[in-house]
Amino acid sequence: MEDKKQIWLEIKIEDNCLWKPKGKVYKNKPTLEEMQESVGGLIQYMPEIYLMEDVTDMIVNEEGLLLGLKDNHLANMQLQFGAPRVVGDVLVKVDEGFITKEFWTEGEEE
Repeated sequence: MEDKKQIWLEIKIEDNCLWKPKGKVYKNKPTLEEMQESVGGLIQYMPEIYLMEDVTDMIVNEEGLLLGLKDNHLANMQLQFGAPRVVGDVLVKVDEGFITKEFWTEGEEE
């Protein structure tokens, strides 16, 4: 099995393309303060059972729903059917290739 480099990526609510992220990319695990800054408040890990195969970890704003944050459409697309709705900016741990156009267009005909 090929060892792939993992990164931490901010998925912003205004992002509309995962290979052109507007948020920060961390090569190493961010500190608690960086995680809180990324999600805009207290952090909460999304239970692994809800994550799609390509997402290792997802960190959300613990109070996002209470604060009325907007839906994060790209982050919600990284979750299994039936997962709780994700709002606000999130932080995900993924393989480096996850943020390339080739990853998302593999198998598509031109």
